[in-house]
Amino acid sequence: MPTSKSYHSYLIESLKDPLEAAAYLSVILEDGDLEHIALALKNVAEAQESLTESIEF
Repeated sequence: MPTSKSYHSYLIESLKDPLEAAAYLSVILEDGDLEHIALALKNVAEAQESLTESIEF
């Protein structure tokens, strides 16, 4: 991981990949902590939102 980026930026960038997002959510769901699940869903939504913002219709 590059030291010039924050962890959050790195995480959001990696979650743009659907396979990465699925694996991330799978691990978080196994944990079962509702706060962790909510944060994970927020992170995936943020990553996907940034993908749709870059698409021109």
